[in-house]
Order: sequence, then structure tokens, then C-alpha cells
Amino acid sequence: MIPHPPPVASASADHSLNSWWQAEAVRLRELRSGPLDDTEAVRIASIRHKTPTDRLLARARHLAERDGLAAAIEGWRNNARFLVLLLATTAILAGIGAAATALGAGTRSVNLLWALGSLLALPSLTLLLWLASLAASHRTNAILPGRIWLWCARKLARAPARLLTINALVSLLSRHGLLRWLLGTLSHAWWLLMLITTCCALLVMLSLRRYGFAWETTLLTPDAFVSLLQTLGKATGLLGLPAPDAAVIRASHDAAALPADAHAQWSRWLLGAVLVYGLLPRIPALLFCLLRLQHGLSRLSPDWQLPGWASLETRLQYRAPSPVIDAPAPDQDPVRMLADVHAAPSPRLTLVPDSRILAGLELPDDLPWPPSPMPANVTDAGIADSRAQRHALLDALSRQPAARLLLCCDPRQTPDRGLMHLIAELSRQAGQTRLLFCAPQHNSAFPETMDTRYTALPRLAAWHDRLADAGLQSLLVAPGPADADTLRKVLDWLGATDMDSHR
Repeated sequence: MIPHPPPVASASADHSLNSWWQAEAVRLRELRSGPLDDTEAVRIASIRHKTPTDRLLARARHLAERDGLAAAIEGWRNNARFLVLLLATTAILAGIGAAATALGAGTRSVNLLWALGSLLALPSLTLLLWLASLAASHRTNAILPGRIWLWCARKLARAPARLLTINALVSLLSRHGLLRWLLGTLSHAWWLLMLITTCCALLVMLSLRRYGFAWETTLLTPDAFVSLLQTLGKATGLLGLPAPDAAVIRASHDAAALPADAHAQWSRWLLGAVLVYGLLPRIPALLFCLLRLQHGLSRLSPDWQLPGWASLETRLQYRAPSPVIDAPAPDQDPVRMLADVHAAPSPRLTLVPDSRILAGLELPDDLPWPPSPMPANVTDAGIADSRAQRHALLDALSRQPAARLLLCCDPRQTPDRGLMHLIAELSRQAGQTRLLFCAPQHNSAFPETMDTRYTALPRLAAWHDRLADAGLQSLLVAPGPADADTLRKVLDWLGATDMDSHR
């Protein structure tokens, strides 16, 4: 089944991460398996875009969609989204577990320093390691959740195409120094969600169960403990959650001696400490990584010295060949030569949106052209015989794909691989395409008086076999040369509007 053509691109191609990802995947694919057949992709990219970068991305998009890399990327993105949800679930469970571990079952008093350390030690340590990695510019385990996500994504990509797309993403981001920001964004988002869940769990548990708080220490004096907690309480006080006063702190070595209001003060202070020293520092860290990632993605550019792209910049400077009319050979019919020139599609052929095109492919002079009077809204693109005429028709359709395209062929001619490739390429530049076998006429009453023996030509079997091998058999209007009724119906289809086609 022939896909619908993409809409005509604007002057600037899509420079999103997905486009660069496809370009890198195509580059790695060509390095591994050799250059791809990109004649059509180069022609379309060069006609629709002006700059080498836009042409590179457009070529890669065409090849990725044709060879299944675009589908592999989309499949990998679905897996990546699933892993993000899985990581989010682990963050929620970790947050609930941290709160439950810090407060315990409520059967004994909560050690304030132990609870505060269990809630903030690991988040604070990973944040400090990440800050140190910024200064040292090296990898650390501070972005462990992001690396776990990437490792799991590699394990899920069992198909070679999907593994290639992951390698392409890692290669692209690493080359531009963006992989650390992507993994950092995932890691900080994981810790932020975990700490938000911790705060919510603490709030629920402290609201539904009575907990007693006390401090226990062997080395610290009560005055040192008071000084430490009041220092920590200065930041929490900005949120309206200050530490208890000095008298309550000194008395908190024995939870049983404290009034209920003192335990409430300690619970509010503990919640404020997790907010201030755990959750809030993650927000600017997450925003920093996210902004660096977005800034880097907006400045992606191709490195033309890379293997696979080094020789591509010149090839993307496509120029459509101009039709050259040579002097007729001595035995050439000058009338036929003149008819060929007039039937040739012009390299300046300009199509409009929703155009309906009629074109002939290598038709001899005993076939009338056009085969029948055409509807008024149908454009006659002529007969494409020579290489220059084929390129002219392809270029016109590349600039503006047709809504409907009718291709007329001569079933007496032996179908070769080049003609099949041309039909496939033309069909990809139209929303709907039909292929019609024309028959020679014996008088002006064509096609009613066509030779009935013509339908039994042995080359018809070769046509059907070649069309089936190329996956183009669905384009064929009739198994043999069209009769008058079939010709009328297919021309009505060609000229019908979308509204008419639904009636």
C-alpha cells in the first residue's frame, strides 16, 4: 500500500530532537551497512529546502520513514515513556518507605536526629556529588536514576533497529554534551518526586497517628543540640515552621515529659526541614538541567567532518538536469520528434495544491495522447520518455505533491526495474495513484475499435509479476488495456473532488 505523501515542507525543515535523532540513526545505519539508496530522498530534500542542514534532515526523515527507523524510534520512545512511569512509581514507593522508616510504628519515641538523617542524608549526598561533578566535569553516580533508565531502555530494545536508535540518541547527545543534562533532568525529577511523596506521607502519618519526639546523644551536650537545631530552624522558620524554643529543646531528651503541643512543634519542624533542605534545592537543580538541555537542543548542528556526512554535503547540492533536444537522427520521424517535444513535461511545470495529474510513461506514437478528453481540473503533464523528462516530472511533484495521479503505460513494452522504480517514486508523491494500460487505436473511435487480441499479449504477465514484486499491484486499474467504460470511470475519478468521491 502506497503511503500518502508528506505535506510540502516550508523553507526551514523541522529541527526538533526527533529529526536530529533520525539523521544520526541513518548515519550509523550507513556506517554499518553501507550507503543507502537515497536518490529520491536527495532530490526531494534539495528541491524543498535551501540550506545543507535542512536538506540533511529532510533526507534523513525520508530514509528513516522508508526503512523503518522512524517506526523504531517511535517504538523506543513508547518504551522510554513506560520506563519513566516505572521510575516515577519507584520514586513514590521510595518516598512512602522513607517516611515510614523515619517515623517508625509509633510504639516508641522518634529520635529527631536519626529521623532527620534518614530523610535527608541520601538526597543531600547525591545533590552534593552532582554539584561536584559540575565543577569537575566528570561522571558520578549522582545521576544514578537517569543511568538506570538508560540501562533499562537498552535492555528492552531487543530488535536491532531499536538498539540502533538508542545508540544514535546516545551518540548524538554525547557529541553535543547533552547526555549529562538529559540524565540529570531524569535524576533530579526522580528525587523531587520522591521528596514530594515523602512530605505528603509525613503529613498524612503525622495527622493520623500520635508520635512522640526526643533527642538522644552521647557526645553532644544539650547546649550544642540547642544551637544545632536552632540553626537549622532559621531556614524552616521562613516557611512558618520554626524549631521549638530552647526550653522545649532541652526538655526533649525525654519524650514522656513533653506536652502534646511540643510534639506538634517538632512534627512541623521535621516536615519543614525536609521541605527546605531536601525538596527545595532539587527544584533549581532540575530547572538548570532542563534549561541546559533545551538550550543545547536548540543549537544542534551537523558536523560535516563526521564519517557518513563528510561526502554528503556536496551530494545534497542537487540540480535537476535540463532537457536537451539533440538533432534528429537521419531515420527519425521529424513529426514524431516534434510531438515528443510538445508532450514532454516542462521542467518549469508548476502544480497547485490538490492538483490532479495525468502523465504518460514511455508511450509510443501509436497511442493517442491524451487518451481521452480530460476533465477541466486535470493537468496534462505530458509523456515522460527521456531521463530529463522524468526528472522534470519528479521535480514538479516533489515541489507540490499531487492529490491524484494517473499514470498511463504501454503493456506491449517489457517492464524493467527502472520503470518500476519510477512508478513507485511517482506514486509516493501523490495522495492517490492509479496505473492504466493504454491500447492502440485503429481509427478515431478509440478505444471502442481497439484490437481485442491486444489483451492477450504475453508481456501482460510480466507486468503483473513486476508490479506484484514491487508492491504496486494495487495501483492497477484493470488487468489489461482499458476499455471505454474503464477509461471513462478512471478519468472521472481523476477529476473528482474529495466531496464528489464520498458521494
